[in-house]
Amino acid sequence: MKTPRVSVLIPNYNYARFLPEALDSVLQQDCPEMEIILADDASTDHSDDVCRAYARRDRRIRYHRHATNQGMVENWNWCLQQARGTYIRLLMADDILRTPTALSRMVAILDQAPHIALITSERLLVDANTKTIGRQAPLAQNSMPIPAATWMRQHLMQHVPQNLNSIGEPSAVLFRKAQATRGFDPAMRQFVDLEMWLHLLQQGDLYYLAEPLCAFRKHPQQQTEHNRSLALHRLEELEIYTRYSPPPFRNRHRYRIMRRMCKEKHPHAGHIHQALKQEFGTGGLAWHAMRYRYDRMHANWETFQNHHTR
Repeated sequence: MKTPRVSVLIPNYNYARFLPEALDSVLQQDCPEMEIILADDASTDHSDDVCRAYARRDRRIRYHRHATNQGMVENWNWCLQQARGTYIRLLMADDILRTPTALSRMVAILDQAPHIALITSERLLVDANTKTIGRQAPLAQNSMPIPAATWMRQHLMQHVPQNLNSIGEPSAVLFRKAQATRGFDPAMRQFVDLEMWLHLLQQGDLYYLAEPLCAFRKHPQQQTEHNRSLALHRLEELEIYTRYSPPPFRNRHRYRIMRRMCKEKHPHAGHIHQALKQEFGTGGLAWHAMRYRYDRMHANWETFQNHHTR
């Protein structure tokens, strides 16, 4: 069997309501050499009926239902292991590809630029009824390659939490399977996608398409909202900086996150504070505290100046 150019991975758990829209958006793609790997993680709704009906309709769909629930990241990795395509597109079962050329346009860019490790695009935000409720802020005004070092400097080194995953959700990104054989890190939950993007950016650059090729759905049922309620994002933010922030910035950012955790009364704040105190020493911790106060004063002064010079 001919190797497909693209493997579209659709992991599903209890998203029977959204699955038809997601699958239809993939089946309308003009990318001929494509396979669709649809993996249901032992859903308790009628997802299995929906998946089987679509698999009967189109032989490009390879459907598998896990006998027992594997977990979100484990299901992603199962799909990745099954993929035969050169390129990987992970589409969440509640998201949508917005145009029939969403895949082929990205494939064409990766074909022509072997130094690009992943490509992303602007995306729309939609609600549970597919009504547009917003638009993700673009990485750039125009479509363009972005060196990995530039993205790291602008979004990781400067420690701007709201822009931390500016590359986007899994449904926005296309990447090379050969560079992702390690798989997604099952130790992560909130920033599992960002951690993979950083892993890929260690192997190549980023390309950004300045138009919304996909729609990311926001609704209370999604796993991201559940993870946020458990306050996992601060612990994983700390882990991201520990792994990927360059040495001159790493400890500075880690101290900032610890201070934010203390302010938020995070349940692990005390433990993280003690761990950093032991690692930095009393003098090192005092130096970071002084630097933190200086940075805060500087940021507040810049905000004041910007407000009064408008």
